[in-house]
Amino acid sequence: MLAQILGIICCLDALTLVNSAPAVQQPLIERPAHGSQTEELVKAGHGRKLHGRFLQITDFHPDPFYEPYSSTESDKACHRGEGPAGAFGAETTDCDAPIALVNATFKWIDKHVKDSIDFIVWTGDSARHDNDEEIPRTSDQVSKLNELMVNKFAESFGTDDEDPTNAFTVPIIPTFGNNDILPHNIFSDGPNQWTKHYLHIWRKFIPEEQRHGFERGGWFFVEAIPNKLAVFSLNTLYFFDSNTAVDGCAENTEPGYAQMEWLRIQLQFIRQRGMKAIITGH
Repeated sequence: MLAQILGIICCLDALTLVNSAPAVQQPLIERPAHGSQTEELVKAGHGRKLHGRFLQITDFHPDPFYEPYSSTESDKACHRGEGPAGAFGAETTDCDAPIALVNATFKWIDKHVKDSIDFIVWTGDSARHDNDEEIPRTSDQVSKLNELMVNKFAESFGTDDEDPTNAFTVPIIPTFGNNDILPHNIFSDGPNQWTKHYLHIWRKFIPEEQRHGFERGGWFFVEAIPNKLAVFSLNTLYFFDSNTAVDGCAENTEPGYAQMEWLRIQLQFIRQRGMKAIITGH
């Protein structure tokens, strides 16, 4: 389960999504010459040392009602009864993750990953499933679980800088999951309750110039490595068959169509600037 949560740590310099790979792959940033201005800027803290790796975190599904040694039966959901639910989760069952697993995961990240990545892709589903009729999900619960995750990122990657655009040591790019809203799967045209709410929760992750577009439909991008690499966060709920509030992206009246038009134009700009891009979604 820990491996599923951590996702994958990938090499950036092996991936090109916008342009076909050149005969000789160029690095995302040139190694600064000894005594160069670039080297001095890095030493002075005005630049970041690149590692060529990023961290993907996905589908935590933290469950504050999880009880160790409870029943894993579907009608108990690791919330009550007696059974084999472990202290750090109940793998191979439909139970969600205990908060203890979230804490242990970030502790592991602190020790093994924190200082060797360039950015984080956080691809959604940071609230528990609606899998217990005795404890139905609420909008407040979904919000608080996402706020919990933001706080965990802040504990591991936060800075003391009062500037909200420099609140983390590395860029963090979140994405909507189908369980990050209520009812799950249903995401209407924006601006809506959830785009406005997550604009507040994720305000330190979304560049100021991207916030209007995010409020419109939950999509944005971040230059994870300025002038070198952009990471796009798409709201893939607009492409989800189970989202009955919209109808795909074929018609120009649909938010999915608007999102794809936005993406097309932004990728053209990225290509003109000679940058690379990674496209993420849930």
